Amino acid sequence: MTQKLREQYLTAILKQNIAFFDNLGAGEITTRISGDMTAIQDGISQKIGLTLTGVSTFFAALIVGFVKSWKLTLILTSVIISMVSAIL
Repeated sequence: MTQKLREQYLTAILKQNIAFFDNLGAGEITTRISGDMTAIQDGISQKIGLTLTGVSTFFAALIVGFVKSWKLTLILTSVIISMVSAIL
């Protein structure tokens, strides 16, 4: 995914007018591409991990809830569904 973003970023830079490159130093474009892609990759990897952790915790809690008290969990699940539908 980062490789595809890097290619699109380079394509967008190469489509700029020649005056855009007059203000840039030698190697500044590659430095920008490397720095930006590293930041994007770090952000993506952290968010994927947090998302997987949150989703697995939710489903584990739901399973434990159904095992311990299925009636209460069913009521709370309907409340959660109504809250999510209200947000959307």
